[in-house]
Amino acid sequence: MTPRIGSAAPGGLTPAELLRADQPLPGGEPSGADPLADDDALDGARVLDVRMDPGAATGAVLFDLRESVAYPTASAGLLVVRGVREFPYAVAGPDAVSGPVSVVSSTPIDGDDAFALRIGTAPYAAVLLGGESAEFHVLDVPTMQPAADEHLDGERAVSGRPLPDWDTECTVLSVFHRKRSAGPA
Repeated sequence: MTPRIGSAAPGGLTPAELLRADQPLPGGEPSGADPLADDDALDGARVLDVRMDPGAATGAVLFDLRESVAYPTASAGLLVVRGVREFPYAVAGPDAVSGPVSVVSSTPIDGDDAFALRIGTAPYAAVLLGGESAEFHVLDVPTMQPAADEHLDGERAVSGRPLPDWDTECTVLSVFHRKRSAGPA
């Protein structure tokens, strides 16, 4: 059974469940910038974690959206790419990144063979996640407080509630969808 926008199963949905869903959620009424179409729509977001399911050829990036200008009412976001064709991840060095990193650029690439999203962060890291289709889930995590009310010590929130992870219950506010281009007509 596929969950529906604005409704959650008893106890809510988790990013892990959205990643494992047999099909993407319906489009609903997306609000805010479309990170799958608009350059730099994810500015101010923080990358929390990256995950790949090789058996299902599905990759995902989990975001903290509390400081993102484009999504003022959201607390988290989840990029899911199905039919993954490429998923390189690069960092400046082994100690360059520890904990959440801020998104400084995001560029959608819509080609004939695949859709991809290139994400650049500070400190320096780059993720390119491309495949046959993509969806970006804008999420509300009721247990999260505003980002201004916490400070970080390494990877964890020190005061207040922890950052979302793959098993954090949430409500889907909206979903953006992209499929690879059909090519020339």
